[in-house]
Amino acid sequence: MLNYPLVYWNLNQNKVLGILVGTSYKLVDSNIKKLKTKFSDKLKKDQDNGDYLEPPFKDYKLKKYIIEIQPTYIEKEGTFPTINNVSISIPVIFGEYQDNCYKAYLPLFDYSFYFYNDNQISNLVEHFVKDILKSRSPEDIYNYLLISNAQLETVSLKEKKYEYKELDFNDKYESLKILNNIAERLPTTSQRMKFSPQNAWEQSNTVSSLMKSIDGKENILIIGNQGVGKSTIILEAIKKLSIKNDNENPLSFWRTNSHRIISGSRYLGDWQQICENLIEELEYANGVLWITDFINLFTLGGSGSEDSVASFLQRFIEQKKLQIISEISPNELEVASRLLPNFTQRFQTININEIPQEKMLKIFSLFGDYSIKNFKIEIPKDSLELSYRLLDRYIKYENFPAKGINFLSKILSQSYFNEEKIVNKNDILEAFIEKTGLPSILVKDDELLDNEQLKYFFTSKIIDQNDAIEKMCSVIKIFKTGLNNPNKPISTILFAGPTGVGKTATTKVLAEYFFSKNQKKDPLIRLDMSEFQYPHQIERLIGAGKSEPSKFIQSIREKPFSVVLFDEIEKANPVIFDILLNILDEGRLIDSLGRITDFRNTIIIMTTNVGSEKSNSIGFNQNEENKNDKSHSKIKDFFRPEFFNRIDHIVVFNSLNKESIKKIVIKELADILQRDGIKNRNIKLEYSIDIINYLSENGFDKNYGARPLQRLIEREIISKLSKYLIENIDFKNSTLKIDFVDKDVLIVIKKKYY
Repeated sequence: MLNYPLVYWNLNQNKVLGILVGTSYKLVDSNIKKLKTKFSDKLKKDQDNGDYLEPPFKDYKLKKYIIEIQPTYIEKEGTFPTINNVSISIPVIFGEYQDNCYKAYLPLFDYSFYFYNDNQISNLVEHFVKDILKSRSPEDIYNYLLISNAQLETVSLKEKKYEYKELDFNDKYESLKILNNIAERLPTTSQRMKFSPQNAWEQSNTVSSLMKSIDGKENILIIGNQGVGKSTIILEAIKKLSIKNDNENPLSFWRTNSHRIISGSRYLGDWQQICENLIEELEYANGVLWITDFINLFTLGGSGSEDSVASFLQRFIEQKKLQIISEISPNELEVASRLLPNFTQRFQTININEIPQEKMLKIFSLFGDYSIKNFKIEIPKDSLELSYRLLDRYIKYENFPAKGINFLSKILSQSYFNEEKIVNKNDILEAFIEKTGLPSILVKDDELLDNEQLKYFFTSKIIDQNDAIEKMCSVIKIFKTGLNNPNKPISTILFAGPTGVGKTATTKVLAEYFFSKNQKKDPLIRLDMSEFQYPHQIERLIGAGKSEPSKFIQSIREKPFSVVLFDEIEKANPVIFDILLNILDEGRLIDSLGRITDFRNTIIIMTTNVGSEKSNSIGFNQNEENKNDKSHSKIKDFFRPEFFNRIDHIVVFNSLNKESIKKIVIKELADILQRDGIKNRNIKLEYSIDIINYLSENGFDKNYGARPLQRLIEREIISKLSKYLIENIDFKNSTLKIDFVDKDVLIVIKKKYY
């Protein structure tokens, strides 16, 4: 019998929310009995189709941990913790996952982690919960206090035996402790629902070639860029070889990665012993080892490639005691061949190129057939063709067929769980907008861009910076018409001007327009270049060669559609400028291990004070045109010609005059109406001319421009509003007037409505 944990919450008397742990299934029904029945029926249906997950635990239980959190507001000026801590009840389901390995699941966050000792779980729960919540707003954290106590049930399913002789795990394989601990035997008997077909369509010749090389006891490197189908081809070859394995000593296949191979080592010499034991077990099992991250073999184990895992394994490969299949990109192979040429020369290579359009459209058609056959969901031809056009034009950082199969698989999954029978063109567009954050106006060819609406979007948010607004609109129009260079970032812009005149605010508005549609993550990635003044700090920007990529690189990979802001670019070390030249010129960054980070779907914005005097943040009756010419000249003199020539637009921001200052004050005050505490109480706010004048005179500084304004508004307006509302807890449905009387802010009720 297969037992699946079901965690559930009683939302009210007639509604129960349930999560079937170890699957993606969530349901709401009137009672727990009906929930269990529906989950059981769903698992039975999956099992009949051969597509179901094994239970996530051998045995399990539910325990609740009380975690104390101090909610914190994160603003651009810094972090502001709340006065009082809150205690949150965190349900945790945990149990044995494999022998001597345990797994815990946090249903509130859909997050899992592993541990090896019962004494670890309490500290690990606290660590992961605090790490998850540190970026959440206080409002989000307080919502967890409203969630009722979680309860645990079990959904059972009678195990169905599948007769795959090639997957018959007998004592021979069960005794392989190292292999079973650090690798996964392939092909697996059960897996997640196959929304992704895992078929190497249009690659039969390559699969046959790989099978022949494996049978010939060759060590093989599959070479191709990310997404061209390397892993799928390997899986297809393994599956076919496993089916035809009918001799007395059949091949067995094992998948792992470099980090798992040495994960159990603690002391000097440990990982070498693990490798030797691993090779002995592979020989015993007639095993072929698939290592998914070939390049990391050269960086793990010792201080250099000469004492790395790759170097250690070389003699076993030469002695024909070890057979490896792996995959690598062309850039990574170039690095690997330079580090240990004798090692890479031991591998036969198979090159895979990106599938051309004609074959890719055929693969899309095959996916449509797969969807109908397995899920009774139709994806019409026009929807498939639209998918191809969108992915081909915009998703430059991934390759076909993976980017097509992954995109369609996600849509198929959503349609299946929403019980939809057809995927139309609008479904494709909505899924694409969700993936990229691009607004529909930029991806729909038949939707015209309204110049007036576009300009209004920026003028309503950016005060008296007409040149900046014109440049932003121009960037959008070029992108809309598809005239931007596809092999560079969408646009590279330099914002010049004194502190506090709106350079960063304009960057945020551009990011909001371009990439924020239906996005949970902020599409703006910001770096303060004053933190990169020394050559060694380049590691903080791109990461050290052996370690994981830097946070900046990880952010770009997670959010390839984003605006990247290099603040105060002139303060960066010249070494940093050399790195930026590659980004601006090719739209790509290749690290010391040949790993590529793609910037072609980003907008690069750099800010600088070069050519500006601090005293000009606020100025009156100045000749802005003459000042702009001087700024351009100083900028051109400061930056190296090869860097300056890669900048698409230079925008010099105007100094702020009295009228601009007042407009900014009025805009910031109007934005308060969008805060939850005001909207939820249905409160309107009116401001006297005296309070506007007070904020205009005291919220600006000749050196820092408008930056002090928000702090002043928080201190003088927000804090006093919050005090007023706390003292009048039931206050709502009214208009408040905020005035400045006798050198103090005064809040009075102007009108009450029902």
